Amino acid sequence: MVLLTVFTPTYNRAHTLPEAYCSLKAQTSKNFLWLIVDDGSTDRTAALVSAWMQAVTYTVQTAACTLRITPLMRTSRPS
Repeated sequence: MVLLTVFTPTYNRAHTLPEAYCSLKAQTSKNFLWLIVDDGSTDRTAALVSAWMQAVTYTVQTAACTLRITPLMRTSRPS
């Protein structure tokens, strides 16, 4: 049973992920899931994480979310 999820959002961070990987490998408790969510990196993030696939769950977000803001309707003020 996994007791902890380590969530790492990333975008073009292939240069920093190895430090996180080494840190997680050095933990005495191995009862965790490392979840990396990549927001469409164009660097070598995918290739790097693919090499760690036995220890990592890798999710690719193919499209950014769209936020829609709907203005509230104004009501007239009482006279």
